[in-house]
Amino acid sequence: MSVRRLTVAGLGLIGGSVALAARRADADVAIRAVDEDPDTLSFALREGVADEALSTTDAAEAGWFGPGAADLVVLATPVPVTVRLLASLGRLGYDGIVTDVASTRAPWWSPRAARSKTARDTGSWAGTRWRVPSAAG
Repeated sequence: MSVRRLTVAGLGLIGGSVALAARRADADVAIRAVDEDPDTLSFALREGVADEALSTTDAAEAGWFGPGAADLVVLATPVPVTVRLLASLGRLGYDGIVTDVASTRAPWWSPRAARSKTARDTGSWAGTRWRVPSAAG
């Protein structure tokens, strides 16, 4: 499977690194960035880290989390935000692949996985929260 449309939620060190790596791997991939910090969103657009950038609320209203919106969504947010975003993705009908970089998963993963026939926990790691993806360079 080829990722042609990528949405990265959380443009800290890890999310910014994912977006930059995707851009470097394929200049034609469409990258959408989701973050709550307007300065981070501006930086992502200005530096070419993302093609489009919105807050979570605006991204949801724009249909970024709906059916067919992306091939892959990467959640690079703190665990409580990851939990809320997963719920939103389900509620809004997102039907692509979702992965996360949450540092802990046990408290929220098991109940959801038990209800899903397709969910798989593949493990992950997380690092320090930085304000802008410039640290990811």
